[in-house]
Amino acid sequence: MKETEGVAQVFMNRPKPTGVSTVELIEAVCGRQSVNIAVIIITVCRRVHAAERKHTMKTTKSLHGAGFTLVEIMIVVAIIGLLAAIAIPNFVNARENAQAKACINNLAKLDAAASQFALEQGKKPATTSTSPPT
Repeated sequence: MKETEGVAQVFMNRPKPTGVSTVELIEAVCGRQSVNIAVIIITVCRRVHAAERKHTMKTTKSLHGAGFTLVEIMIVVAIIGLLAAIAIPNFVNARENAQAKACINNLAKLDAAASQFALEQGKKPATTSTSPPT
């Protein structure tokens, strides 16, 4: 059986010339041995070829199922758009509030610096309103 497997490997690895029948190719590989060996070789070659073809089909089939469908992608985009529509106005309002508070704090620091300067110079500090502007 090992001899037959070796012959089958040689048979499978050889490119088949055009115009040569399978029987002629088997006779060339086997050296005109018995027909039983030729039948075994053909059977082994067909099984190997069928196994290779099956493996190739599985690989190709698994590649098609690996991606996302268009509907799944559209749902994800819609969810992201909805979240963005909710979140962006909140971020804009938070930024405006932070800038207004920073401006009020800067004005309070300027008033404190002006009062300190007036005290150091011996002048009467200017009166300021304690309520922030609206």
